[in-house]
Amino acid sequence: MDALSQLTDRAFAIHAQDAAAAAALLADGLPATLDQADSGSLESALRAIEHIGLGHLADGDWVRRMMALVAPQQARAPSLAVALARGEAALALLAGEDPDLALLPPAERVRAHANPALGRARQGDIEGARRLLDLATARAAEADTDPPVRRAIAALANNLASDIRDTLQAPPDPAAVALMLEAATRSRAAWAEVGGWLEVERADWLLAMCHASAGLGREALHHAQATLAACQVHGGDDFEFCFAWQAMAFAALAAQDRAAAQLARTAMAERAGHLSDAGDQQYAREQLALIDAAL
Repeated sequence: MDALSQLTDRAFAIHAQDAAAAAALLADGLPATLDQADSGSLESALRAIEHIGLGHLADGDWVRRMMALVAPQQARAPSLAVALARGEAALALLAGEDPDLALLPPAERVRAHANPALGRARQGDIEGARRLLDLATARAAEADTDPPVRRAIAALANNLASDIRDTLQAPPDPAAVALMLEAATRSRAAWAEVGGWLEVERADWLLAMCHASAGLGREALHHAQATLAACQVHGGDDFEFCFAWQAMAFAALAAQDRAAAQLARTAMAERAGHLSDAGDQQYAREQLALIDAAL
């Protein structure tokens, strides 16, 4: 792993908790790491710049400065052309402009909308985020059933729904809740077309968690049950079962069924004890603590 990849990994590791610190880390480290980086590392760095700068900070000026540092590397890494063009399109979309996407591959036309939509939502511009989701959905429809395009819109909608759920304030904004549920629904529909059972199961998990966050217990239970059923039918591992039970616990809490929530919490804890990844273990502990606080 080259120095740029290490830098990008460090920035990604902290960006969810402190996007400004991640941006500062990239800005400080990029100049000394670009010349020795391979094309894959450079493309990953551009994805990080776009996601952190637009998706979390909605800071187009910072993204332009970082892209300008990377752009000269295109002379020895021609594959950067697509990532740089996607970044320029994303900057225009965040600004409310209508860029010409014709030179981008179809899946990249969809992906160009992803971080601007996240940025709009994080800035409280829910209608702007919805507009970008609708534009991305329309771009995806132009490519009909092309698998990379369907995966791109599935991932975009998934990430938008997840981010809104993670950042909901109390009391939640009804428009934000509606967009969260719509995005999660679109993601599930796209994964049903192009994904395997695992992608669909995780899309049902997201729908369960989003409906639970919205206080819609009946709908949350429906999707949580679908998540568990998929794990049972397809032989899900401890990770999948652990978080399927997590969804069931939160769904039951939203439905005000404390007994069902306690049973789901017990089943989740049992599966969590078999998780091997330290990050997964920590997340499970945090979620169990939230469930306990609500019981």
